[in-house]
Amino acid sequence: MGHTMPGTFLTDKERKRLACFPDDIPNWDLITYFTLTEQDRTFVTSHRSDTHRLGVALQLCTMRYLGFCPTALHEAPIETVSHLAGQLDVNPSVLEDYGTRQMTRSAHFQAVVDYLQFRRIQADDQERLLTWVTERALEHDKPTLLLQMACEHLKQQQILRPGVTVVERLVVSARTQAHHESLRRLQPLLTPERIALLDQLLLPEQDKGRTQLYKLRQHAMSNTPAALLDALEKFTLLQQWGVDQWDMSVLNPNRQKFLARLGRKYTVQALRRMGPERRYPIVLSLLKQTLMDLTDESIDIFDVCIASRHKKARKALEDYQKEMAETTETHSQLLQAIGDVVLDETVTDARLRQAIYHYIPRDTLQAAVQEARTLRRPNGHLDFLDDHYSYIRQFAPQFLSTLTFESHQDDDPVLKALEVLQSLNTTKRR
Repeated sequence: MGHTMPGTFLTDKERKRLACFPDDIPNWDLITYFTLTEQDRTFVTSHRSDTHRLGVALQLCTMRYLGFCPTALHEAPIETVSHLAGQLDVNPSVLEDYGTRQMTRSAHFQAVVDYLQFRRIQADDQERLLTWVTERALEHDKPTLLLQMACEHLKQQQILRPGVTVVERLVVSARTQAHHESLRRLQPLLTPERIALLDQLLLPEQDKGRTQLYKLRQHAMSNTPAALLDALEKFTLLQQWGVDQWDMSVLNPNRQKFLARLGRKYTVQALRRMGPERRYPIVLSLLKQTLMDLTDESIDIFDVCIASRHKKARKALEDYQKEMAETTETHSQLLQAIGDVVLDETVTDARLRQAIYHYIPRDTLQAAVQEARTLRRPNGHLDFLDDHYSYIRQFAPQFLSTLTFESHQDDDPVLKALEVLQSLNTTKRR
């Protein structure tokens, strides 16, 4: 694989591929771009030999298709040459003799450029293209995609595509300009205090040796109350810095996501070494994205913690019901035994109690009566959630007081319930 040169991003192999014909041209493109119109035919047949006609037709259709024409015409896909030769009623093999005289080939190429009303790129075209690609680079940062878009744009403007390296370097400049443009647009957010804060984030804290940014970039590793409290603490910190109030809408959402991804990917040292045009937009976007991620993360962990308690309560209900079934079975046997004694005509009233105790010891009966008194019929697993009160109290008050809840319903009863809980939490009442 070839190496890239400074200020470029393509390998030698990719550059070579972009200067040639594609390996194969899809059938639809073949019909769309390589079918000659009446006007094309008139222009092509004005050239004197079969070889010239086929050579001119191939240059004309290729330029319309690619926005430029590769030098090695003989490397055109065979289906393409045959498709054109068929329309001109000539033998495809005549192309082999084309372009032996450089003068003829150049004259034909110029005639095709004039016929298609294409023109060669000028300095001011390059300026305009740079502005256009910079706008795109503020949305998409993938260099190969920007290169493709630039080539397509040149074709629509009927400007001949210059050499690959020219367009490639232009894309590199556009990406650099996009960084400067991002900084310019975010300038209102970059007050001296905020710049000081952003710089501070990249410096190791004295006692811990780690930077604050390092901590903010860490995702929760488990779904536990401790992990939730940690996420809420980070969320509160970002809110104290006013991150939720930052207006980042001057940047395209794709750009914000891309910059935030860079903020996660680069080491803190690399971020410190960057110029302000890259460092500040990256850190601002990262903090804004982190605030959104922490919101989602907190809600996800809260859901898992609460769901785990419901699961335990359901299991407790099942165990209780099983136990109750066994107890009921035992009580039923006791009742049967007592019933048999009471209904036995040979046992006199005076001896009845003694007879019952003979079958069922007094202690056993006393325990059974006690048990029967405490048996309750639960309404469902929610009755067993009480046992998890202290677990939920570890995180629920902070969760409710840190996040802001809204509803699209007026007078939503859930919001009212939250208010009740929050007021109980603030006044420390149970």
